[in-house]
Amino acid sequence: MERLSALDKPDEGNDTEQIWFIIRTFLGILRVLIFVSIIIIAEMLEEIFIGNLSLAVWSLIVGIPMFVLISSLIILG
Repeated sequence: MERLSALDKPDEGNDTEQIWFIIRTFLGILRVLIFVSIIIIAEMLEEIFIGNLSLAVWSLIVGIPMFVLISSLIILG
C-alpha cells in the first residue's frame, strides 16, 4: 500500500532542475546540429574563400570550439 501512496505524491524535483533539463536537451540538439553543419559545410563549400581560407576551414575553426564549449556546458551544468 505504501508503494501506491508514493506514486500519488508529486515529483520532488524543483523548478531549477526542470529548467536545466530543458536547457540541457536544447544544448544537446544544438550540439548535433553544429556537428552536422560542420560536415556539410566542409564537404560542399570548399571552393568559396574568405580571407585566404576556404569556407571548409572556417567551419572547422568556428565549429570545433563551439562544439567543445557546448559539450562542456552540458557536462558542467
